Amino acid sequence: MQGFEYAFLGGSLLLSVALLLVCLLFFSFRKGWASRPGRHVGVVETRHLGWIDMAGVGLIFAIYLGNWIDLGQIRSPEFATTGLLVSQLVLQLAFIGVVLGVLYRRVDLTLFWGLRPGRYWWVIGVTFTGFIVYSLILEGLWALGFEDWTARVFRRVADPVAAENEVLPVSIYLWGLVTVVAAPLTEEIVFRGYLYPVLKRMGGIWLAALTVSLFFAAAHLDGAYLLGRFLLSLILIAAYELTGSIWAPVGIHFLNNGFVFSGSFLE
Repeated sequence: MQGFEYAFLGGSLLLSVALLLVCLLFFSFRKGWASRPGRHVGVVETRHLGWIDMAGVGLIFAIYLGNWIDLGQIRSPEFATTGLLVSQLVLQLAFIGVVLGVLYRRVDLTLFWGLRPGRYWWVIGVTFTGFIVYSLILEGLWALGFEDWTARVFRRVADPVAAENEVLPVSIYLWGLVTVVAAPLTEEIVFRGYLYPVLKRMGGIWLAALTVSLFFAAAHLDGAYLLGRFLLSLILIAAYELTGSIWAPVGIHFLNNGFVFSGSFLE
């Protein structure tokens, strides 16, 4: 990774931390957790969240910041294809453990995440609509030359050694497992299912959406796709608010990642 991209991602992560602090200040002026209980705006639940969730949010932010700091130590192409995928899978499972541990016995997860939505057809419709809208946005950006511009800015060049490692069967299987299966589930539980409701409870829907989306985009540690992932997160949050069910953003995320994964073999 180039030094400029590394610094750019670090700046984006720190900006998301600054927005988190703004949420905290805004929350403090509203006299804490007892000030405005309930949903505020939208249908995503924020009740039963308390001060302990600030510890959970802080831990997740700290881990991702540590991941960015350690990024500069990755040098081996083999590690970057196989070892990194394994480490990411373990990290995602660890995040699930953190979220479930913080919410344990305080929140009914079936209601909190809308795991049994009353209108399945609405969830399915929002899922496919969200995926189509995001795909059209990306097509518009690529048509404007955004992909070529980011490649020049971040000096993306082909690495034949890494490319050779990427076709190893173990890497392909792990890539598919992490990208198509694990990421949509774990990232939606962590970012939209936990971070977003907590920050919504603190700073309201708009500040929470902005903070979580910037953090989500920067946490992927890929400067060229930061804008795309930021927009994806906004769409995922909108789908969550429209349906009240975590299955909608999970479905959009699954369709997007599955499309990217399958498309990589068709190029």
